[in-house]
Amino acid sequence: MKKIVILFSGEGSNLENLIKKLHQKSVTVVGAITNNPNAIGIQKAENLGVEVTILDHKEFNSREAFDAKLVEI
Repeated sequence: MKKIVILFSGEGSNLENLIKKLHQKSVTVVGAITNNPNAIGIQKAENLGVEVTILDHKEFNSREAFDAKLVEI
């Protein structure tokens, strides 16, 4: 089974749909990452048992630095 991480930044409606339709069926959702510490989707993912990492893009000096950290995670 393939493992995926879902990226989201807002309400998490697509995140929620992906988890409900795919998780433990064709893929395993091993986590989610958001760049918005106030995203409503954080609670949705956690309610569905998916761990969320918050990677606030405002804490980086450049897009390249943010992207490097995103790849690292």
